[in-house]
Amino acid sequence: MAATPLLPKSIQPFPTIPRSNRLTHFANLSFSNNPSPDLSFSPRKTPIIRPNAKKKNPWLDPFDQGDDPDMEYGALFSDGKQEEDPRPPDNPDNPYGFLKFPSGYTVEIASLGLKIRGDVRRCCCVISGGVYENLLFFPAIQLIKDRYPGVQVDIVTSARGKQTYEINKNVRWTNEYDPDDDFPDPAEYTDMIGVLKNRYYDMILSTKLAGIGHGAFLFMSSARDRVSYIYPNVNAAGAGLFLSETFTSDSTNLSEGGYNMYHQMIDWLGRPK
Repeated sequence: MAATPLLPKSIQPFPTIPRSNRLTHFANLSFSNNPSPDLSFSPRKTPIIRPNAKKKNPWLDPFDQGDDPDMEYGALFSDGKQEEDPRPPDNPDNPYGFLKFPSGYTVEIASLGLKIRGDVRRCCCVISGGVYENLLFFPAIQLIKDRYPGVQVDIVTSARGKQTYEINKNVRWTNEYDPDDDFPDPAEYTDMIGVLKNRYYDMILSTKLAGIGHGAFLFMSSARDRVSYIYPNVNAAGAGLFLSETFTSDSTNLSEGGYNMYHQMIDWLGRPK
């Protein structure tokens, strides 16, 4: 028996609203619960709050007496540009524009010339002892100034010996550091090494009897020439590895030599070129 095919149901058309009634249809919609909102935009006005100026509480800072009427308040550089060191003019004929070397200066080979001639531009003297030892070192400082014209001499000595250099015109700077302290504070020790390295000394002299410890201290200063006295006994073992010139003391106390206590170092400084 042949089955009858199922015919699709007819789809009813969507209800349409006449064109003439479209506007009136939506116009008659009423929003009884929600009244029509006001679509006009109005910026929100922030009220300006001006706090009342209160007086300072004198109990917070009883020592605050207000501004000093005698103090002048002004800019730090109100008088104009600060004074600067004079600088030689640049060489306009230099073909290398990135090398701002003035005429007559050869900065790139200055260290080589200093090494060949053995010139000393900056010298540091580490003086052991007190006032007596530092006063007797004055002739050696004068000899350094005469042998190397224009040299800058700095001193590293104890607090007692530092006061003697207030009457010495040949010394540029004097730093307080006790080289005779066998167990220095680590912070002071490393700080002094940093000070000596940052000054780029060409020669460093020491009147302290050096062992391997003091020899390493002078070596870490990065000076080109490291000259020092050493112990006359077994304590001097290893010091010569860090020093470029050594003087063996006659005894363990240099001050026993009197006014001629530094004769070995003075003879070396006064050697012919």
